[in-house]
Amino acid sequence: MTELEIQRAKEKIAHTLWGDTISIQLPLEKTTHYVTSFSLISYDKTTNEYNIDSKNNHNLNNIDFKLSIYDFDIETIAKYNIKFVNCSFECEVNLNPSDKSKKGKLFEYKNTLAFDNVTFKKNFDCSFIKTNGKVMFDKVIFNEVSFENSIFNKKANFSCAKFVGKSCFAKAEFDEEANFSNAKFYNNADFSGAIFGADAYFHRAVFRQDLQMCRTAFERVANFYFATFESVVNFSACVIQNPRFLNFVGVDTKRITLNQMAEYINKKVEYEAKDNKEKDKTKIHLKIQHAQNLKDSFRAIKDTLLSQNNLLEAQNWHILEPYAKELELEFSIEQGQHKKVDTKQKCDEDNKQDSKKSKNNELDFTLWIDNAILKLYRHTSNHHTNFTTILNFTTTMIVSYGSLLFLMRVILPYMMAYGETISYSVTLIIELIFLAIFYSFNKNAFGKKLTLLLVLFMLAYFLLSSTFLIYLVYTLCFLMIYVIVLGIFYSLFLTKNIADYFRAFMYFFLLWILVAKPQLLNPLV
Repeated sequence: MTELEIQRAKEKIAHTLWGDTISIQLPLEKTTHYVTSFSLISYDKTTNEYNIDSKNNHNLNNIDFKLSIYDFDIETIAKYNIKFVNCSFECEVNLNPSDKSKKGKLFEYKNTLAFDNVTFKKNFDCSFIKTNGKVMFDKVIFNEVSFENSIFNKKANFSCAKFVGKSCFAKAEFDEEANFSNAKFYNNADFSGAIFGADAYFHRAVFRQDLQMCRTAFERVANFYFATFESVVNFSACVIQNPRFLNFVGVDTKRITLNQMAEYINKKVEYEAKDNKEKDKTKIHLKIQHAQNLKDSFRAIKDTLLSQNNLLEAQNWHILEPYAKELELEFSIEQGQHKKVDTKQKCDEDNKQDSKKSKNNELDFTLWIDNAILKLYRHTSNHHTNFTTILNFTTTMIVSYGSLLFLMRVILPYMMAYGETISYSVTLIIELIFLAIFYSFNKNAFGKKLTLLLVLFMLAYFLLSSTFLIYLVYTLCFLMIYVIVLGIFYSLFLTKNIADYFRAFMYFFLLWILVAKPQLLNPLV
């Protein structure tokens, strides 16, 4: 076929299909050698579909597929070793049979199916297929892709692939090696229920969004060497046949935060509870369930790494486990509050008293204390794993105590001059004003509850000092002022905007204390 004949064929195809729109672009300088290896068989005007039939096993190179609906001739392609090189699909690609009655049934590919340096700009559906030959997707760029319920009997290679949209490998089976090395997942990746019968390689893979590995089975090597997780990962109920073959060396989990976990849980719950009539009750229950799943996921990986005596890598997952536990406690407290409201409504309707009310209050208070302790550990030491945070917090406490002693030396003469009653009353008023300001500016429910608890504490002190502890008025004033100083320093310690300036201030005064009053380093002084 001459160059002129090829150009006329292109114009005829374009005019027949879309007028001025060229549906297939064939760069003559690149594809002249390959024109004889494929041909346009048919075109259906009602569905805007056409089929390409491979006459031999040559590659399909440098082709842009631009039809809005594209459908392979599956029966024909399944017979040959097809390889697409440097192609671009600007249309949806579906490797399932066109017949809707065959949907949900496995369609078998007997030979190799290869895509090298190919771009899929729209959805790629490869679900419910069975491949007896190799599946090669080297350096492929996917939009949304689905391999759900597919079976790969031979090697599946997705190395250096980029998954721009959501990727679904749920319930897929990999009988031989599955290679996702250096792959990048820019959106949610779902491998839930997948079975890796041979080695699975995810080394240096990057997961920018959520990764679902729940109920996934790894029968041999699971290699996540130097993989990067920038969002939540879920390995709950994951089956690892031999923990010695699990490799999480160098995995980066530093970008997984408590806020990301909470956002992940909220998204999952909103999706799962959208059709439920009792949304509030269902949401809280699902939140607790997902928090427990995340905790179980991190614990499983941590325990596996500990069984390998890999203490350093296990520490990274140990940090994430209390994060999930903290969220679980918050949701449990929220669930207790909803139960109280429901119980009160029932009691009003039936005019009965709930005998379990006191037990629920005790349980809620215990949960609240556990949650408060976890928050304190997270803020002050990142659960005993961050030495820098521990050092900064220790310095803050030393400087706050020194500041308190300096403040008391300044104001104590004035307190003694005005008398015990006036001094204590003024101190109590200042304390309550400070707590009111802290309560109004604190948007966190935990902080508000802590403030209310301190208010009750101060009022109890006031009653005790006016009756039984009148001789300890100045000691009580000292304690109340110390609460104010601690609150100010702790709030500044948690404020990220001024963290650098605050640390510089702390270390400057620490040096001054070391020179002037080194005995203050002893907490018993």
